[in-house]
Amino acid sequence: MARLGGRIHLPWLKRVPGVSVVLKDGEKEQSLPSRFSVSGDRYELSFQVPTEHLPRDGQVAVEITFDTFFVPRELGLNEDCRKLVLFTPDTVSLTAPQRPTSTRGSPASFRGTAGPPGRSLE
Repeated sequence: MARLGGRIHLPWLKRVPGVSVVLKDGEKEQSLPSRFSVSGDRYELSFQVPTEHLPRDGQVAVEITFDTFFVPRELGLNEDCRKLVLFTPDTVSLTAPQRPTSTRGSPASFRGTAGPPGRSLE
């Protein structure tokens, strides 16, 4: 399970954005079910990457897109003309799914901080 969390400023967006998560493996693409929630000025995005469909070698990419955005320049905030949605995640958690046949320990996981706070994703 992948979980990303960070700050969001809803007054600039007017509504909670819809999200789409797509797993890209070379020329193949697969939409992934996701959950996006907002509480106050914080968001959480979670989705499961189906490990059984991942290639043994090589890289994959996860593309996250939103259905709304704001442009700081249009809001009179600054001269930035980018289409922005939310701040870069300040919490990232990746947890491997438990294998049904395993009886040892808990799933492997990674928890960390992504990028400097205050930067926005496009």
